[in-house]
Amino acid sequence: ASRALLGKVAGASIFAAPIVITFTDVVGSIQSVTDTSMQPTLEPSDKIFVFKMLARLEKHKSGEICVYKSPRDPNVKEIGRIIGMEGDWVKNRFTYRAATLVPQGHCWIEGDGQDVTSEGTIGPIPLGLIEGRAVQILWPPKRFGFLPADVPMGRALPGGGGGSWRRRERHPED
Repeated sequence: ASRALLGKVAGASIFAAPIVITFTDVVGSIQSVTDTSMQPTLEPSDKIFVFKMLARLEKHKSGEICVYKSPRDPNVKEIGRIIGMEGDWVKNRFTYRAATLVPQGHCWIEGDGQDVTSEGTIGPIPLGLIEGRAVQILWPPKRFGFLPADVPMGRALPGGGGGSWRRRERHPED
C-alpha cells in the first residue's frame, strides 16, 4: 500500500513540477524581502507576490514597486520604486543636482527609505532588467495587503517639459 501511495505521489510530482515552474517563471512568484531599502513600505522578512506577467504585458508606470536584476550583478535581485520613466526629469535626493533626465530605455529607481545609499540602486536602470511588479504583501498576516503605487510629491516632472524646476541636467550616460 505504501509503495502504491509513493508511486502516486511521484507521478503527481512529475506532472505538477512543470506547471509550478512555468507559473513561477511566467505568471508570478512569492519572494522574500531581504534588505531595508524599501522601509517602511516593505520590511525585511515580508513575503510579497511579484506579478511577472504584468511586467511583460503592460508598460511600467511611475510609482510601481518592482523587482529587477541588479545592474552590478545579474544573479542578484533587488527591489525599488519607479520614480520616473524615460524622458522624465527626476530630483535626485542624494546629490546636489537639481534634476536629471531619465535616459531612453531606462527608469529611475529608488528605495522608499530615507538612507538607501548603501542598499539598492539609486538612479536609472534599463527597463529590460525589470522582472516583475510587487503587488501585495502576503506575510506576515498583520501586514497583508496591496502595495501602493505612489510617487513622492515633487520628485518627477513627466515627459521632460513644462515644470518649474530651474536647473536641469542630463544624466552622464546620455
